Amino acid sequence: MTYEVVITADNPDLKLKPRLTANVTIYILERKDILTVPNKALRFIPEEEALKAVGMVADNAGSVATAGKHVVWLRQGNSLVPREVTVGTHNNLITEITGGLTEGDVVAVEIAAETPQLPAGDQPRSPFMPGPPGR
Repeated sequence: MTYEVVITADNPDLKLKPRLTANVTIYILERKDILTVPNKALRFIPEEEALKAVGMVADNAGSVATAGKHVVWLRQGNSLVPREVTVGTHNNLITEITGGLTEGDVVAVEIAAETPQLPAGDQPRSPFMPGPPGR
């Protein structure tokens, strides 16, 4: 979460400039030796067309989590399998998993297929970028 605040700081060496802004991170909780997943894993929903494009299938594609749980998708060979997990603390990037996963489980966050590369002359170009010399 982001909050806008005004802070006061001693500045005896005059290293801080008046009326400028700064980003400050305040840690309110530090946890060690916990299992985490990217937040994207908790929002991921496999799409059948995207899975077909990469030669995969999803078992129980319509899986819904029970109350108080979340669903993540584990990769097992060429399949994605839903797994209910219990979550703990989280921040903007990661979420603690307190139950349902073990270290080493491969969790899906997105499906990406390789796209064919266009020949160098056919690459789309930004109209704002200058061209090579002589063109």
